Order: sequence, then C-alpha cells, then structure tokens
Amino acid sequence: MKTMLTNRSLLTGLMIMTSATYAQAAISAPLVFGATYVSAGAEAEFGGDIVATTYFVGGAVTGVTGNILAGTAITLGATSTSLSTSSGTATTLGAGVVVSGIANYGTALTLGASASSGESTNGPQIMSYASSQVTTARGGFSNLDADPLAPAINLDWVTNHLISTMDVDTTLAPQSGNDYHGVDGYGMEQGTKVLLLDGTVVYNLASLTTGADVTLTLTCGLDYVFNIADMLSLGAGSEVVMTDKDSIGNDCNPGDYNVTWNLGGYASAGEDTVMIGDVLANGYISTGVNSTMNGKLHSETSYVTIGASGTANANQ
Repeated sequence: MKTMLTNRSLLTGLMIMTSATYAQAAISAPLVFGATYVSAGAEAEFGGDIVATTYFVGGAVTGVTGNILAGTAITLGATSTSLSTSSGTATTLGAGVVVSGIANYGTALTLGASASSGESTNGPQIMSYASSQVTTARGGFSNLDADPLAPAINLDWVTNHLISTMDVDTTLAPQSGNDYHGVDGYGMEQGTKVLLLDGTVVYNLASLTTGADVTLTLTCGLDYVFNIADMLSLGAGSEVVMTDKDSIGNDCNPGDYNVTWNLGGYASAGEDTVMIGDVLANGYISTGVNSTMNGKLHSETSYVTIGASGTANANQ
C-alpha cells in the first residue's frame, strides 16, 4: 500500500456513499448490464457475466467466459462460446456453439449443427440484476459532493482544469493534501471543480468529448470518479489509460486504483478505443470495432452494444 494514500476509502467495485461517511454496499454486479438489450458484433469477447432485461444477441464467434442471462431471448452466432445461458423465452445456439454449462430456457431451445450444452433445462429464470441497482449505484457516486462541509470528511475544493472537449493528449496529476491540483497543459475552465477526498479525485463535468487518437492519462495510486451530466464520447483511436507508476515512483498494480464514469446521458467509444473504468450510464453504451473496455458496463435505462472484435473485461 502506498504511504501517500494511507486513508484510501474507495474499494474495488460499485458502492454507495453518504455525504458524511463511506457506507459500503456490496452489489452482485455483472460485467455488462442492459436495461433493454445487450448485443455484440462478430468475434466480440466478454470476460464476465452478461445480464439483459430483454434479449441478448451475439454475432458469430462471440466468446463469453461468464454466464448470459436474458429476460426474453438469447441468440448466439456460429461457433460462439459461453459458460451458461438462461433465457425467459427462447434460446438459439448457432452451428458449432458450445455452452459448457447449463442452457436454461423458458419456452424453446434451438440447436444448430454440432451445437452443444452441458445440460439443457426448461424452467424458470430469475433476473439477478435490475435497473434499480444501477440507479442506486449512480446516486451514491453523484452524492460524493452533496455536503462539502461534512465534518467527517477532509475536503479540498479546487478549480477543475479538465475541459469538456479534449483535442490533445492530457495527463491528470492531482496531488494529495493541500497542494495545487492541476492538469498538465490545460488552462482554467470556470464553473467546474475537482474534489480530492481521501485519495479519490472527483470531477464534475457537463460532458466530456475527445477528438480522434487523443490519450487521457490518469495517475496511478488515486481513485477517480467522473460525474458527467450528459455524455462521454471518445473519438476513434482514443485511449483512457493509467500511468505505469504512481506519483512517488512505485509500480502500478491491480487494486492500486478505481475509476468510475457516472453518466447522466450515454457513453460512446469509437473504433480502436481503449478505456479503463466502470461505466454507469443512464442512457446507452456503445463501443466501436476493435474497442477494448476494461471495467463494468451498466446502462440504467437503455442498451449496451459491443462492436465487432471488441473486448469487455471486468478488471480495470
């Protein structure tokens, strides 16, 4: 553990926070949740569970290391793989699809040539995650700055130098304590602020858009929460990455940081984008061809779609 962050209070995963104290709330959260549907292009890869309130559709050679749960139908294209499937109505497995565990279905199971499952069952399926849980998680992060005078929290408000439209590479390097909190190469934008709270940096923005091939670099050893009122839009080839070392030179390891994108609107990531952090969006989440998303993707009211050859991983 880094000596500069002895009081870090943000733990891995989603949580609820009060204005005066940190109240941890464990949420059994899938990798991807769509309040309507979840879809994926050909050769997309998912490193965890998928939950869709209505249906899930995966193109040919979709790979899911976890379970797929859909309120209505599940369709997997040819030679796709999954740990298990559970649909409220019909499940359709294309030619050569392999479900290593149970294929549970409500009304019908259709198997293409050479498709197989470890076991198939016709029975009820129960949704393990709901939009209300996304709402609760989003509200908790939004309320990080609800009471800036709360006596139990050491608050340090400063001007936020992260502008809403980025067209050049940017590094966020806020310091702990009462030092200056700045962003290399950026001037001041009035009306937005950043809060440094026990090793957690909170940005409150109206929106955040990048041009093509722009890199946003975050400093390892800190946790980041981006409360964005509207949209997050990453241009083609853009990246959100973490530094290899923290601000005092220690190597960056898994668990040294958490990143959360709390969006009042939607998230869009273009072709060949790379991004870290859990995305909690009120609207849809859409990623382009060959994109890499490192973190959970949860839509509160809409869909999640992963582009062809795109990847979604649970680990940031």
